[in-house]
Amino acid sequence: GFLAATRKTQIGYLTGKGEQVGIKFEGKPSDIIQIVEKFNKEIFKLKTDDSITVNSSYLPNVLHDIKTTEDMSHTVYDALHTMLKETTASDSGAGTIGKVPYFRFVNAIVDGEVKRKLKFDAFLTDRHIEFINAVKNGIVGVDYSDVYLEKFSIGPLTDESGVDPNINLYNKIETYNITRADIGKLREEIWGDYHVLRSSGGMDFSVFSNDTVAFADIESDFINRELAGADVSVNLPLLDPKEIQEFHVDINTQSDPVRTAQADLQWQNSIANTVLKSFLTINETIRFTVKGSVIRQPNKFIWIERNSEEDYKKLWYVNSVTHSFKEGKYTTDIIATKIFGDTTLEAIEASKLPVQK
Repeated sequence: GFLAATRKTQIGYLTGKGEQVGIKFEGKPSDIIQIVEKFNKEIFKLKTDDSITVNSSYLPNVLHDIKTTEDMSHTVYDALHTMLKETTASDSGAGTIGKVPYFRFVNAIVDGEVKRKLKFDAFLTDRHIEFINAVKNGIVGVDYSDVYLEKFSIGPLTDESGVDPNINLYNKIETYNITRADIGKLREEIWGDYHVLRSSGGMDFSVFSNDTVAFADIESDFINRELAGADVSVNLPLLDPKEIQEFHVDINTQSDPVRTAQADLQWQNSIANTVLKSFLTINETIRFTVKGSVIRQPNKFIWIERNSEEDYKKLWYVNSVTHSFKEGKYTTDIIATKIFGDTTLEAIEASKLPVQK
């Protein structure tokens, strides 16, 4: 398939180096979607359609210089993987920090047919935020099937689930596994302050400045940017800033003002795709298996009724859906992350160290 082809093709094909048949970008920086489409049309040559991607309202926010992104001996897959880590999804295009993105194969309707296409999109789109606010404010009667799947119930505390019209017999979960966030390991590997060496992009590229992004500021970004400033509490810890680790972010080459500006944006993207993405994917998670349904797909919310917390806190974000056919039974394995909890933006702001004057 397409991914197998990217794993077997050296990045040199994208610059024309070493091979007569190579794609020649002629040194022009390109975003990750442009590169994927060019690879598809000129190397993979998908026969069934002209495009390998499906449109979304978000675009990659940076352009990449392929020659400085990867060693020429690396594969196209390696290059795309690196580029995705340094890219966020912006609704205004290149130049501004965006939301944490995914770039994955999805089922897309093309000319009335279902086709597997790559989709670049934000984990939390404007529609997700609209749905969260609707649940929080008790708004009903609006179709949110594009960002919401269905309702499930767990345990004996959900007495109302027996008469709840939104929960059918097969959505009462009896066996499940909840994995709490391993805060100790996350503090060792991801959750901390981030240090980066920056260049001003002026005439003297040897002049650098230090910049540190505090973990509490990153948590604030999660509410202000990923959740668009929604009045919600999140499932994040308040870490003591005096006992936190500092991680370093590597940035791409800075050879001229344009590439320096891109590199500055790329390190911000890298932090978002490391830390903010962990809030959405490897925080507290639930895994369960239920009777199969073709409508289920990742990157949507499910509602899990299990206690008396506020309604919006019952929303879990689905990161993985696996459809299984075995011994005549059709089941769906679901892995979802709990992103809402009891930590407020005010508490996060109060946990920050005072600014030194």
